[in-house]
Amino acid sequence: MRCAAEAGIIANCCASSMPAQQRQPKTRSTEETASRISGGEAANSSRDHLQKSLGSRGPSVHFLKFDFRADVEAGGFAPDCWVYEIETDIIRARGSDVVCPRDGRLGAAYVDTLSSDENVGLATHFLSYAWANSVQDIVDSLATWQERRNLDPRGANVWLCCLCENLHRPCRREAIINPQEFANRAMARILGIGKVLALVGPWFAPLFVGRCWCLYELHIAIQLLGDGGLEILMPPSEEEAFGRALRSGVSLHTILDAFDDVKLENASVSSPEDRRCILSSVGERREHINIEVVRRLKNGFEAIARKYLASGADDGASQCQ
Repeated sequence: MRCAAEAGIIANCCASSMPAQQRQPKTRSTEETASRISGGEAANSSRDHLQKSLGSRGPSVHFLKFDFRADVEAGGFAPDCWVYEIETDIIRARGSDVVCPRDGRLGAAYVDTLSSDENVGLATHFLSYAWANSVQDIVDSLATWQERRNLDPRGANVWLCCLCENLHRPCRREAIINPQEFANRAMARILGIGKVLALVGPWFAPLFVGRCWCLYELHIAIQLLGDGGLEILMPPSEEEAFGRALRSGVSLHTILDAFDDVKLENASVSSPEDRRCILSSVGERREHINIEVVRRLKNGFEAIARKYLASGADDGASQCQ
């Protein structure tokens, strides 16, 4: 049966090829930091103020569907190219001759080049994803989500690090050497925006579960926003393939069980300094955090599975029970 092989792919995505990390210096727990942020700075200022102070502007779903996709294709890239493939020629290039509104220096974020309310505005949602996700999967997922939620595509503004961080400042995180400051900034961004979308795909080997930043962002969303502030998205083509696999007899339980191997400390990250700060910020409660992240991922996959099985043959429903 193919389900065992596919679940094995998920497990391989979660497995670590990295050496065990040294014990991290003790720091304030994520929960203590969350309480301090939500009970301090964030409680004394509106979300709009917090977003503005962090520069949390995001492109609209309308812009992503039409202009961003066209920008990528005009640059000679296929719609299914990976995000990291277009970093230099599309994302950095667009802001290379623009003055950054935050530091007054030449070289701005992609989002800083956008104008008009229908294209850009204060972010309403934060997207957590992997740079190895394709542009097509990201845009299609957001467009499908917006349509299903009956949101105005010109008012649904999404913060994506690739378009909203200033990539002309490659050492932008070097100033944040204290793990506590690092955690505060990550939490303030998510708390200020208030809604997180986590993109998982492909269904049989989601890139999300193998990335340290994605799992950390998921943890922050669970801690600060609760389940109501977090949605698990899957590219529509992957949702359909997932549904077909389940209706053909692939065991949902086998797929969900594979998520038990997801570990924050085993996930990949491009920056050793980011890894140090992330693991320090979660402290000694790492195993509890792994459990809560796995629980939320399983719930998200199960919700998608139920939707597709409910629309398919009745005999497939037993797979979800």
